[in-house]
Amino acid sequence: MRQGDLVTFKGIPYAGPVSGANRFKAPPPLVSWTSVRDAFTPGPPSFQPSRPSFGAEEPFPSEDCLVLNIWTPAVDQRRRPVMFYNHGGGFVIGSGNTRYQDGSNLARLYDVVVVASNHRLGLLGYLFLADLAGEEYATSGNQGILDIAAALKWLHENIEAFGGDPHNVMVFGESGGGAKTSCIYALPTAKDYFNKASIERGPGVHMSPRDVATETAKMVLTELGLTQKEVLKLKEIPPEKLVEVQGAVAQKRPGGMQASPNWFGKGSRLWIDLGDVKNLAAVTVNGKKLGETWHPPYRVDATTALKPGANQITIEVVNAWVNRLIGDEQPGATKLTFADVKPYKANSPLLPSGLLGPVKVIRDDTH
Repeated sequence: MRQGDLVTFKGIPYAGPVSGANRFKAPPPLVSWTSVRDAFTPGPPSFQPSRPSFGAEEPFPSEDCLVLNIWTPAVDQRRRPVMFYNHGGGFVIGSGNTRYQDGSNLARLYDVVVVASNHRLGLLGYLFLADLAGEEYATSGNQGILDIAAALKWLHENIEAFGGDPHNVMVFGESGGGAKTSCIYALPTAKDYFNKASIERGPGVHMSPRDVATETAKMVLTELGLTQKEVLKLKEIPPEKLVEVQGAVAQKRPGGMQASPNWFGKGSRLWIDLGDVKNLAAVTVNGKKLGETWHPPYRVDATTALKPGANQITIEVVNAWVNRLIGDEQPGATKLTFADVKPYKANSPLLPSGLLGPVKVIRDDTH
C-alpha cells in the first residue's frame, strides 16, 4: 500500500503454521502460494493476557501469528539498509503492529527498510518440554526466538524485492525486544542473516537454565490437572487457557520461590499487589528497584527488599511509561510508608495509592 513517499506491506507470512501438531515446536517452512496475496492489513498477534489493542485493524490473536510488516521508501533495486525490529513486552505481550512503534517515519526519514515481526509469546513461545516429552520437542523452550530467526531467514531471501539489502541488516529491540535481540545475537542458526545489532534496554544476559525450565513445565501440568505422563495433552489445551495458566505459574515459578529468611519468619514472603492497574507500574521498595509489572496479576515480590529486624517498608509506585520518558524522578509518584508491617496478614486492608488505585500488602506463609 503506497502512502505518499512510503510503501507498506502488512501481514506477510514468513513461516508455516505452529498450531495443532506443531505447537511447542520450531516453526515449519513457509508453504508458498501462486496467486496474488493482499498485504493491506496486519496479521494476528500472538495470544497474550488481556488482549490489548496494538494497532488499527489488527485481528484477534492467533497461534498462527508468524507474520511481518515492511515499511520501505520504494520497491526498487536501491538495496537500502534494513532495520529488523523485535517488539518489547517481556516475552508475554506485544505486536509488530504496535501503533507507537510504527516504522513509517524511520523508513521515510533515513531511507531504510524497516521490518517488524509477530512471533509466539508466553507458554506458546517458551515452554520447554524436551525433558518431559522427548527428543521430538528438543527445540522447545525457544520457539519464539526460533520464530524470529525464521523471519530473518525470510528477510534474507526476499528483502531485495522490497528495496532492501540482505547483506546490511541490523536487528534491534527495546526492553523485552532487547532481550530477544540478545538471544538472536547468540543463536548460531541466525548468524548468516544479520551483521549488526542494537540492544535498547533489556539485555538478555541470563536466561532460565534447563532444570528451571523443566520445573516450570511441571508446574504448568499441575495447574492444568495433568500428570507428567499426560504431557502431550498440552497440545489439546485451548490457547486462551494456556495464557490463563501462565499468569498463575508466573507467581510460583522457580527462581521466585526461594524466600530469604526475614523477620516474618523463615519461608515467608511479602507481595505488593497493585490491583487492577491501568498502566504498567515500576515499583521501588525500601530504595530497591524491583522492576516493572508486565501482565496480570500486577504483583511484585518485595521479600528481598526486607531487612532482618526492620519494621517499616517504604513503597514507591510510578507509571512505567512515564518513567521511561523522563526518568525516575517523575512528578506524581506514589509513595507509601507502612510504619509497622508485621501485623499485616494475607489480604491485608486496601491502602490507597492515588496514582494506580488500591495497593495491597500481602503476607504469604505458604512457601
